Amino acid sequence: MKHLNPHIQKANPFHSTKEVFPIKSNSYTAWQIYDTIFKRVLTLSSPAVIRFINGLFSRDFPLDSPVSYPNKELIRPDLKRRSLDILVTIAEQETFHLEAQMTKSQMIVLRVFEYGFLHAMASRDDPYTLRFPEAAVIYLNRKNDIRKEKPLHISFGSQGSFDYQVKNFVYLKHTVNELDQMGMSILIPFQALRLRRLLEHQYPSPTAKRPVNASPAFSSEEFSRLQDEIRHDIIESIDNNFRAGNLTEDDAGQLLDLTSLLYEHIQNHFYDKQEGDVIDLKPFFPGTIELPNDKYRLQIAELKEEISKYADENARFADENAKFADEIIRYAAENAKFADENARFADENAQLKARIAELESKQNFH
Repeated sequence: MKHLNPHIQKANPFHSTKEVFPIKSNSYTAWQIYDTIFKRVLTLSSPAVIRFINGLFSRDFPLDSPVSYPNKELIRPDLKRRSLDILVTIAEQETFHLEAQMTKSQMIVLRVFEYGFLHAMASRDDPYTLRFPEAAVIYLNRKNDIRKEKPLHISFGSQGSFDYQVKNFVYLKHTVNELDQMGMSILIPFQALRLRRLLEHQYPSPTAKRPVNASPAFSSEEFSRLQDEIRHDIIESIDNNFRAGNLTEDDAGQLLDLTSLLYEHIQNHFYDKQEGDVIDLKPFFPGTIELPNDKYRLQIAELKEEISKYADENARFADENAKFADEIIRYAAENAKFADENARFADENAQLKARIAELESKQNFH
């Protein structure tokens, strides 16, 4: 039975990370925080990402399939830049486009179609074929008000028409067990959004239609219990998936770090909001999030690359040695044959010398 590193096992995804993640002056909106974390979890180990894709799109890619990330920075004909959330190619066969959404958007299907078209144009290997990636929108913070989106109706005039549809996945509609069974454990940090929803009930915004003297939605004891329940679900899911081999130890550590980061952001956001302060959201580096162990991961990756390089060299030398060993065996066989020949010649020489000595002896006698 596998066990997590004790430091990871005891990790609390709800502790303060202020000393680890420095606050900078520039601010980011909430959706940028969630979007950035979403991008980070899609860069975990390849088997974890493949399980997620298999579960989301009902595929059965082998877990040892190669995973690559095509360029997601696309340029429109008017030279405006478009950036997708995630493009991932599995087994060098199919490319999938993933967008994370916090709120409903009537334009999301049109945007996904535009992104798919730009990618198809940029990646085509046949001037007469456009291959769109299969797309899905993952709604992270919604639960009950996301319905099947109206498809985008594309008309080709006399050639006919086509309804372009995008898969919707409403994350909070599913229990943690359901998500684990579907192979979507890499999204577990977003269970912290259940805390956000609890805080929205506990501390509604001043504009919400609620009596001024209304009591809180939960007692402090009930709120604490719900908070512990969320924490337990997250840690148990990560631990269970690690034990089952669905996550590497590094995956598990990163997911706990990301959960801690997301929890602190949600908590600070609401507390600052209630105090009436200007909300200065915790920023992250553009395009990624730096976690405490990233520098060690990079060093380990570099060392593994060195080991791989030396392993390739050793394999090449082993092949050379094997080839020389074959040559040596061949030469040894030839030497043995020549030794036998030499021994035969030596015997014949000895016989000849004996015959010569005998003849010389007779000659001298006469």
